[in-house]
Amino acid sequence: TKKTRDLFFTALVFGLSFHSYYVTYFFIPLSMIGLLLIFGKELWQNKTKLILPLLLLAVFVLPHIYHALYGNILNRGSLLVFSQPNQTLWEGVLLFLKNSSSFYWIDFLFDKGYRVGGEWFGKHGVLYWFELPLILIGLFSVIRSKNKKAYFLLWWLLIYPIPSSITADNVNQTLRTSISVPIFQIIAAYGAWQLILWFQKKFSSDIPWKLWFKRGVVFVFIVAIVACVWEYRRKYFERYAYKYAPMSQYGMKEMVDYIRDHGDQYDRIVITGHVSDPARRRPVLFVAYYLPIEPEKYQTLPKRLAHESIVVDFDKYQVIYNHRKKMPKPGEKVLYIVRETECQEAKVHHRIYYPNGEVVYKICEFM
Repeated sequence: TKKTRDLFFTALVFGLSFHSYYVTYFFIPLSMIGLLLIFGKELWQNKTKLILPLLLLAVFVLPHIYHALYGNILNRGSLLVFSQPNQTLWEGVLLFLKNSSSFYWIDFLFDKGYRVGGEWFGKHGVLYWFELPLILIGLFSVIRSKNKKAYFLLWWLLIYPIPSSITADNVNQTLRTSISVPIFQIIAAYGAWQLILWFQKKFSSDIPWKLWFKRGVVFVFIVAIVACVWEYRRKYFERYAYKYAPMSQYGMKEMVDYIRDHGDQYDRIVITGHVSDPARRRPVLFVAYYLPIEPEKYQTLPKRLAHESIVVDFDKYQVIYNHRKKMPKPGEKVLYIVRETECQEAKVHHRIYYPNGEVVYKICEFM
């Protein structure tokens, strides 16, 4: 039947989502718990129809269980709120609740958005202001409807912050709460539909003042939508691209293009990495992926600590984090891709700039 096919399709989509971003490791199990709480009776009545879809889901989930037990899937466990040093379990719970509540603040949703450290990244909420009344109307209508299917929307709204709230770093992380994108739009759309139905009921006659009132409301909403979209466009193209270029790893493409065009002339290529600079945090990934370099040359990268700094070597590439660059050996031709303040005595071949004119990388060599 169609409903049985839908169960298989749902299991397939749920299973495939485990192979996307880690947010689904939390969202899918929590969603299934919500479905069990809301539709437990109906699910039990159709339990035989669930056996094969659940087995299909297990096929996708088992590799992740294996990696959780024997792999490195939990290698960032130290970032969880419950695993911070010198912290009790109760303090971890309070921190989790505080983090979760921040995702419902006006600041995050409509005003300033994602916080990086002490600064609001991008200075724009994740939703438009014109959606606020629609979401409020939608929430009120969902609660009032007493419909089980609608209650799942409330469950979704409740659990969406959890993947980011359990972490102690960068709490208002929009990527970790990307699963919220559909739910807010669904609720806003439901609110808009309920508003339309209410207007049709209350202002159905052709009395002139009612017609003008409906037109006035539509006009206000259109103006609000245009104003919100225009403001977002201004911030995205005129502010974000200049001030927050490092957050997008700006300059990595130009670096890889230069290596591709000139790298064959050098015995070794040294690149500056910087753990606190988003633009230079992982240059090794861009080099390996976009050149490209054969996977076996970098999948088991040797790392060595040197004065609390990491040096990563693979093939002829060397990425150095916060460590003094070594001079070329006699007869060795080395290309340095470094910060502006490094290798002052070297001859500069090229510079890569941010949109605001600051230098991302200086490309040079010692002659």
